[in-house]
Amino acid sequence: MHSSRFSSGSAPRRDEATGRATGKEDGLCSEELTCQEVISDICLYVDGELQYHERVEAHLVQCHSCQSGVVVERSLRQRLRVAYEMPSPPADLIDRIRNRLF
Repeated sequence: MHSSRFSSGSAPRRDEATGRATGKEDGLCSEELTCQEVISDICLYVDGELQYHERVEAHLVQCHSCQSGVVVERSLRQRLRVAYEMPSPPADLIDRIRNRLF
């Protein structure tokens, strides 16, 4: 399981009507994420599993360093997919196996 700032289930509360994070007196969560918080949850963000992805995206708009981290993580995932791609078996494999068995 990935480590997350809100992994204990204390993700920011959301307004049921708008889906926006709620918190301070104006009803919106004004707490900004730090680079350390974004980087610690980067895997969840890239995988699309982060509950508070809007806050990460707001941080990424302003932070080139964390943007680079996301690019690196996505690139790594793509390389792993290519490197460990399972080859398709030959189309005639089943027929060849049957011929050897019978």
